Amino acid sequence: MYLPSSDAIPSLYTIIHENSLNKGIHPNDITILGTKIKLLKDFDSHYRHRTGEKTNTMFESHEDLLIAGMNYSQTEIKYNREHWINVALLLLNHKNEKSFSDGFKRLAELLICKTQVVQWPEFFETRYTALCRKNKINPSDFDAFVSRYDRDIKNFMKRYSENALSSDAKRIRDNKKIHFWANRGTVKLSTIHSFKGWESDLVYLIIENVPESMAETFFELIYTGITRARYNLIILNYGNEIFHQQFLPVYNKALKKLEN
Repeated sequence: MYLPSSDAIPSLYTIIHENSLNKGIHPNDITILGTKIKLLKDFDSHYRHRTGEKTNTMFESHEDLLIAGMNYSQTEIKYNREHWINVALLLLNHKNEKSFSDGFKRLAELLICKTQVVQWPEFFETRYTALCRKNKINPSDFDAFVSRYDRDIKNFMKRYSENALSSDAKRIRDNKKIHFWANRGTVKLSTIHSFKGWESDLVYLIIENVPESMAETFFELIYTGITRARYNLIILNYGNEIFHQQFLPVYNKALKKLEN
């Protein structure tokens, strides 16, 4: 399937989730592979918050990095957390002064869900409201908090980005790879490279444009992704015109053979 835009996360969700749902495919049998972590990470966040389901990944989530940033900033400024974090913890009624891990986790989940609401309110407003209620907080109160500290939160996310926390991201990623298990009953997401040696009943292979430095090994990488599918393979090409032009004749030839 050729799709011209690489930014259409909702369309990707519709294709994968509704197709699997309509065919009665269990999430455990689904693996989503891609060439770039960014799209996979964005889709992972979209999928989890939109469905309320867990996922099984070989990379860090947006929440993981946000929590790592909170932990790092707390240590960096000698346990005097940034003011907006203190306000958020009070809002969440977090009272355990010995361990902030639970509070950081809940705050990160709410903040990432809120970013989804801002982008796609029609998909996430209900889920966001439910998440607020789960954390015993009024959605309007959390909205007011985000609005008041919007600049501080954005500066924080920028300061503790994936590049700034590269060692933490690598540590989380390595840990997830070590403890990865294919039969957790959830949808799996991974880069093609990380999924070498594994197989899945159904593979959605996401292809994007790649830099010139990857051009020579690109088709070898795609071949690896294709061979990860045990029974069914769906290729979603997001704007890679070269692959589309080279793959289409092969596909049409194979289709004619099947028809005959």
